Amino acid sequence: MGVDAAGNIQSRQWGQFAPVAVKLKEYRVSLGAQVAEGDVLAEYDLEDLQRLARESEARLAEKQSALNKLDLQKKDDEARLQQEIDQLRAASSESASAGLNTLEQKKQELAAQAEQQRQAEQAALAEKEALLQKHSQRPQVIADCDSRLAQLEEERARLQKELEGLMGQGAPEDQLRPVREALAQNELDAADVQRQREEALTADYEGQVAEKQKQADTAKAAREQAQAQLQQTEQQLQEKRDARDALRKKEDSQIETMKQQAAVERQALDSQIESARLARDAAKTERDDLLALCADPTLRADRAGTVTALGGTPGLAADPASPLAKIGDAGQRSLVLQVDPVDVGSIQPGQEVSFYVDAYPEATFTGRVESVSRLQNDGGKFEVRASFSEGDQPLYDGMGANATLIVKQKKDVVAVSNKAIQFEDGESFVWLADENGQLRRQTVATGFSNGRITEILSGLQEGDVALVEEQYEDR
Repeated sequence: MGVDAAGNIQSRQWGQFAPVAVKLKEYRVSLGAQVAEGDVLAEYDLEDLQRLARESEARLAEKQSALNKLDLQKKDDEARLQQEIDQLRAASSESASAGLNTLEQKKQELAAQAEQQRQAEQAALAEKEALLQKHSQRPQVIADCDSRLAQLEEERARLQKELEGLMGQGAPEDQLRPVREALAQNELDAADVQRQREEALTADYEGQVAEKQKQADTAKAAREQAQAQLQQTEQQLQEKRDARDALRKKEDSQIETMKQQAAVERQALDSQIESARLARDAAKTERDDLLALCADPTLRADRAGTVTALGGTPGLAADPASPLAKIGDAGQRSLVLQVDPVDVGSIQPGQEVSFYVDAYPEATFTGRVESVSRLQNDGGKFEVRASFSEGDQPLYDGMGANATLIVKQKKDVVAVSNKAIQFEDGESFVWLADENGQLRRQTVATGFSNGRITEILSGLQEGDVALVEEQYEDR
């Protein structure tokens, strides 16, 4: 079973392209010429090249300027975003910190006041306790003072008597001085003890205790007031902190939104920058190519081979998308077939191909599928390439060919030429000739066909002679 297709013999060809739309001056080769790699195929118009080079230099400067502007815009956008973020943080910080600093200072002052009043209260209570102790010890203090005064009086009398005795004896001054000093100290001690006795006797301990208690109460009230104010201030401070934290959270959300929006804009700008960079690079490549062409205004062969096509017109600009010339390799010829879309799905690389060319209609050539295009050409066909081995008859580029691509193969079967099979009322039949040359119609059942011969499943045997329609009509 096979797929029929038509095509032609083609050498493998490589296009030789002009890098830009430059005017072609002249060809240096002709069709069929043999060229080596590096040979000059065509010459470009130098004046046109120089004009294009100047234009490309201007385009390159324009593209570079556009890229520079976009790079500068990106830097400005980043700086502006940072400035907006800094301003937002500064305004938020100033708003939140103003009240906080005042309350922090007030808190410290109230804490100091509370501590100061606590210390005053403790001092008043300590003095009160000391006064109560003195009040309870007053009788004992008076008794101790009286006892001490009696002792000092006895000592004074003894010292006075001793002094008088020494003076009566005419003792020198150095002996009198210690006694006089002892008497003087005695008087001082007696006066001090007497003062203590008077204080203990006349002191208003109850009044002083009451006064100290009043001072302690006053300090306590002041401390409690300061503590209440401190607690209120701490509450206000916490509220301020909560408000500050909420403001910062809102600020962070605003900043994140700003950053996300900036990221979207930056992504779009980065895309523009990348496009501008590619455009600049393309302009630079074009400029460099043109400068190189100005130095050597020729199209040179990129490989050895035979010139198979010349696609340009001297005096006109070359189309960079179309080859100015084609170089073919006769040693790499292929059978190129055009296959219908309904048949291409059954064709795979490696399948056998049987074909004949118009120049040798009786000769059959064989080959194998090399590649199957997956894209339709302008004619709505799919291109299939097959390699082949030449027989005794030489094959040349452009020869038309009719081929059968074998997708299914049977061997050792009874088969006849397709031209021998006729059809009538849905029935297949052939005309057979017997030994006497008489013709008779024989119904047959057909099977597999390769496009030129068809398998006969029943109705014929090996050795039967079936006549083709043309032979029958001629008869």
